[in-house]
Amino acid sequence: MGQQFGGSAVLPGSLSNGPLTLNKILQARQNLSSDQLRSALRQLLGDSGISKEDKREASYVLARLLQTTNSQDDLKEALTLFDTAKQLSSLKELSQWHISEVAAALGQEKVVRKTLESLRAEAATPEKRAEAEYGLAQSFLRTSENDKAQAAFKKIKQDYPQTEYGTGADYYLGEMAVTKGQSQNGNGAPQSVKEGILLFNQYLRLSPTGHFAYTILDRLRPLLTSNPTNFTSEDFDLYGQAAYAQEKWKQALELWQKSKRARVMESAMCWVKLGATERARATLLAAIKRNPGDYRYALVGNEIANRLRTPDALKFWRQVLAAKPQNSDAAIWNIAKRSPAPASIAAYKELLNRNPHSAYAPESQWWIFWDMVQHKKGKDLLPLIHVADSAAQRYGTARAAPRFLFWAGKICEKTGSAKQAESFYRKTNNLYPSDYYGFRSLARIAAIHKTPTPYGWGRLNLDPRLASWTWPDPRALDNRLANVASEPFWELVRLGEYQESLDLVPAQDPELKPWLYTRLNQPRQTITEAVKNLPAGGPTSDIIWQYAYPLLYAKEIQSNCRDKRKVDNCLAHAFVREESYYNRFAVSSSKAIGLTQVMPGTAYGVAKRLHISVSNASAFFDPALNLQLGIDYFSLCLSRFHDNPVLAVASYNGGAGSVRTWLNKQGADDLDAFVESIPFRETRDYVRKVFRSYWTYYTIYKKM
Repeated sequence: MGQQFGGSAVLPGSLSNGPLTLNKILQARQNLSSDQLRSALRQLLGDSGISKEDKREASYVLARLLQTTNSQDDLKEALTLFDTAKQLSSLKELSQWHISEVAAALGQEKVVRKTLESLRAEAATPEKRAEAEYGLAQSFLRTSENDKAQAAFKKIKQDYPQTEYGTGADYYLGEMAVTKGQSQNGNGAPQSVKEGILLFNQYLRLSPTGHFAYTILDRLRPLLTSNPTNFTSEDFDLYGQAAYAQEKWKQALELWQKSKRARVMESAMCWVKLGATERARATLLAAIKRNPGDYRYALVGNEIANRLRTPDALKFWRQVLAAKPQNSDAAIWNIAKRSPAPASIAAYKELLNRNPHSAYAPESQWWIFWDMVQHKKGKDLLPLIHVADSAAQRYGTARAAPRFLFWAGKICEKTGSAKQAESFYRKTNNLYPSDYYGFRSLARIAAIHKTPTPYGWGRLNLDPRLASWTWPDPRALDNRLANVASEPFWELVRLGEYQESLDLVPAQDPELKPWLYTRLNQPRQTITEAVKNLPAGGPTSDIIWQYAYPLLYAKEIQSNCRDKRKVDNCLAHAFVREESYYNRFAVSSSKAIGLTQVMPGTAYGVAKRLHISVSNASAFFDPALNLQLGIDYFSLCLSRFHDNPVLAVASYNGGAGSVRTWLNKQGADDLDAFVESIPFRETRDYVRKVFRSYWTYYTIYKKM
C-alpha cells in the first residue's frame, strides 16, 4: 500500500515504508510520476535531519521539476531551491544558469544580472563568457534599457564574432535599429532602417536556418511592401535563399521573382514540393540547360521521379539526360534501374564508361556482373571469379564489396573449387564480419565442411532466460558515481537528470550517451547512437553491441513466439528492430503502425481472425497487441511458404503475391540467388537487414 502525506500524491510502498532518504527516492525515480517525485522531495526537504549535501541535491531535482511549470509560485520556489543547490560545487554553475532563467521568467532582472555577472567572472571558456554577456544584453532589452543593450550586443559582436552569440547579436541590433527608425518617422528614418536591414542580412547569410531567421523574414515582410527601394536585388535573392533553407517554398518563389538572379534549380525544387510536378519538371530541364554543371539536378530529379509512375519516371529521366548535364551518371543510373534488361545492362555499362569513379559505379558494376552470372553456366562462370574479386578490391568501402567477394566464393563452389571458395568466404568474413555477407560466408564454409552453423536460414531461438533481459549499465557507471565531486555530468546522472546530462557526456566513453537514451526510454536514439560507435570486428556480448541490438519486449515476444511455434523469437527481434527500432509509436510513410509496422488493414484482419475487438487504429500502438498481431501475421507468412524464413521475411515486406511471382520466375533452390534477384530494392535490402540482425542477435546473446 502507498501512503499519502498531507494532500500530496500517494507514494509507493518502497518510499512510504521506513525513513525516507534521497537515495531511496533516486532509486525509485524512474517509476514515479512527477507529482509523486515532487511530494517525496518536499517531504524529504522538510526533514530537519537531512544532511546538507542531500538537501542541496534534492533541492536541485525539485527545482528542475518546478521550472517546467507555468506557475509563478512554483517558479519562486524553484528560485529558492536553486539558490540552495548552488552551494554544492558540482551543481553551482548549472544552478546559476537556471537561476538566471527562472528569474527572467519572474521578471526579477536584478537577480538575473547579478547571477550572469557572477557566471561571466567565473567563466572557464570564451564561449561561456559570451553566453553570460549575451544573457545580460537580453536582460537590458527586457527592461527597455536599449542603450545598454545596444552597447552590450555590439561588444559581443566585436569580441565573439565567430560564435552563435555574435550572430544572435546581429538580429537584436537589427531589430533595435529598425524599431528605432519606424518609431521616429513611421516607416521613415531610412538610415536607421537601412542599418537594421544590413544587420538582418548579415544574420541570414551566417545562419539562414537559425533561431531568428524566420522572425527576420516575417519582420521584413511589411518593409518589403512599403519601402521596396530600401532593398536591392541581392537582398531579395538572400531572403529567398533563407526562405528556401527554412522550406518556405512559396515564399522563396515570391522573393526570387523580385531578384535579378535566377534561382532556377531551387525554383524547380520549390515547385515539386508545392505539388506542381509538371512545372517542376519543365523548370528542372531549363535549369540543366542553363547550367549543365549544377550537380543538384539529381536531388531535384529524384523528388520529381518519386511522384511519378515508373514508366513516366523513366521517360522523365531520359528527358533529363537529353538536356545534357555535365555529370550525367545520376540520370543514367536512374534510367538503368527503371529499365528492363537488356536496356538496363546497356545503361549500366554506359555509366561506367562515362564515369568509372562515379558513386553509382559499384552498384552498376554489380548489376552487370549479376546479369552475367544469370546467363552463364559451368566453366563459362570461371572468368567471373576474377571480375568479382577485382570489383571487390576496387570498391572496398562500398556496400557492394562484400557482395562481390561472397559471390566469387559461390561461383567457386558451383564450379567445383571448394578450397578457393572457402578462401573467398574467409576473406569476406574477415573484412566484413558484421555484414550480411560476412555471416553468409560462415554458413557456406560450414556447408563445405558439412558442419552445423548458426548462420544459415534455420532456427536460432534465444535462451528463454533472456526474456528477463534489461538494458545493461555502462562500465563506467559504478566507478564514477562513487566520486562525483566537481563533476557536473556524473552528479546529474546520479540525480537522474538524464536529459540535462546529455549535453555534458564525456566524448571518450561511447557507452554513456546510448545509455542515457535508455534511461529516457528512447530506444531509437539508443540504437542509432550505439551503431555510430560499434567497434571493428564481429558482434560480441559487449555492452555497446547490446545497446545497438537490444532485447526489448523480450517477454512479450517470447510469449507470442511460443504460441506461434513456427516463429523464431530471435528472428522476431530482428524484424522488430529493423521495422521500428523498438519505437512503439513508429508510423511509416505508408501508415504502417507500431513495433511490427503492421498496416492497419492487415492488423484489423488479423485481429478479427483472432477474435480481438479493436475500437480504432490507435489501439495498434499498444505494444502487447501490436506484437501479438505482427507475430501472428509473420506466422501466417511462414505457413504460406512452407516455413521458409527467407520467403516469409520477403513476404512480410513485399507481399505474398509478389513473392509468388518472384518464385515462379526465379525459384528458391538457391536462396542466396533468390535474395539477389528480388526486383524490389526495398524488399531486397529488408531481407538482408533482417537476417544480418538475426545472426547478430544470436552472436551477441548465445552465451549469455
